[in-house]
Amino acid sequence: MRRVATTLTALSLLALTACEGSSTSITDTSYDNVKDLKGAVTDAGLPCQSDNVFKGEDVKEAIKCGDKVWLGVYQDDKQKNARVDEYRKKENSFVAGPNWTVVAPQKELDKLSK
Repeated sequence: MRRVATTLTALSLLALTACEGSSTSITDTSYDNVKDLKGAVTDAGLPCQSDNVFKGEDVKEAIKCGDKVWLGVYQDDKQKNARVDEYRKKENSFVAGPNWTVVAPQKELDKLSK
């Protein structure tokens, strides 16, 4: 009986470890540039056909992926937090990571949290 309990415990730990490794989300990751963010976003299933990167005072780099989809990477928390505050005031649907944001319809954003 003791051997069965030990085996079950080992299998349970193995299953938890396997699940733990697969639960990594892009929302936990920082990106050096918007092209790296775009790669992660498109790998998650959110389409972005544009490669036109632009820079500004309020964003390190950004890409407009269509009428309702924007990707932005920021220099610092001040830049990112200012943009997040703006999105909240406008009631935009967005996802924010450590140094970036993605604005898109909620249906598209749901793909990033899977």
